Amino acid sequence: MGPGPGGAGGGIARRPSGSTKLGVRRRSEGGGGVVYVLAVACALSNALTTILQRLGVENAPAEDSLHLSLIAYAVRRKVWLLGCVGLIAGFLLQASALHVGRLTVVQPILTLELPSWWPSWPSGSASI
Repeated sequence: MGPGPGGAGGGIARRPSGSTKLGVRRRSEGGGGVVYVLAVACALSNALTTILQRLGVENAPAEDSLHLSLIAYAVRRKVWLLGCVGLIAGFLLQASALHVGRLTVVQPILTLELPSWWPSWPSGSASI
């Protein structure tokens, strides 16, 4: 028998510091300041995406509501397409933030998205 409990080595094999039972390395405690920058940038990108995509379909004909023709209308609007670019950027920023830091650090910061776009919506309220 090899080293380990009850083996010839008599000692217990120790795991390297920072690793778990399954050999997966634990993330650092916060990822440094860069995780905060990435998470805030993601929240702002998501807020901007919401604004741009709503502006892109704001003047859509009423008969297009809840029909596939609304998508055709939106795709022809550059501001809506710019919102799609913002959506992709937000996804990449969030993935980067989660790669660098912990979910418990990143996720609460992402909620900054909500108050970021709410006051900018016409009439000050949004229909959900």
